[in-house]
Amino acid sequence: MERLCRVCARKGDDDLVPIFKGRGKHFHLDQVINSHLPIKVCVSDVLPVHVCTECLEKLLVCEAACSRVSTSRAHTQSHAGSSLPQ
Repeated sequence: MERLCRVCARKGDDDLVPIFKGRGKHFHLDQVINSHLPIKVCVSDVLPVHVCTECLEKLLVCEAACSRVSTSRAHTQSHAGSSLPQ
């Protein structure tokens, strides 16, 4: 199969990052994709198992924003009691 980005389908050789190895494994990229995108990836996929560096950066920004929201929500709830909706 041609080397494509799993997220945007851009072709590439030099700028593709494996989802399950190296940097992708370091950033838990499979978990980030499965948590935040309407697609699911797994090691045995027949679909592309790489992302381009542009999508990698966007996914990491998304993950950081979601983490920050979770942290701030927990902090806010602890100060406001449990009166905030889930």
